[in-house]
Amino acid sequence: MTSPTGAEIRALPKLELRVHLGGSVTPETAITLVRRHGLDPAVVLPFQDGRYPAAYDGFPAFLQTLITIDGVIRTASDMELVAAAFARGQAAQGIRRGHGVLRCPLVGTASG
Repeated sequence: MTSPTGAEIRALPKLELRVHLGGSVTPETAITLVRRHGLDPAVVLPFQDGRYPAAYDGFPAFLQTLITIDGVIRTASDMELVAAAFARGQAAQGIRRGHGVLRCPLVGTASG
């Protein structure tokens, strides 16, 4: 029996479970979200050497980035942007089923 090629592996159907959508946000989407809310990406996002996300210095740093991104997903339009980008990324990777989760900041909050 021969080992499968990289192309054969990429062609296999895939499943990804429990993806935190905030953690899947691309740099471009993160910058769009931050700017939508009148914020400066250089101040809000953890850039390192001009790149986002910065290299994570352990799990707490990753969590802080996730919390930051979740904090700028504020509207239904923001959620739609993130979910659509997530779905495109999944399709590009050949992932046929995925389970994304998103902390919903619109539920149980009030704005004034």
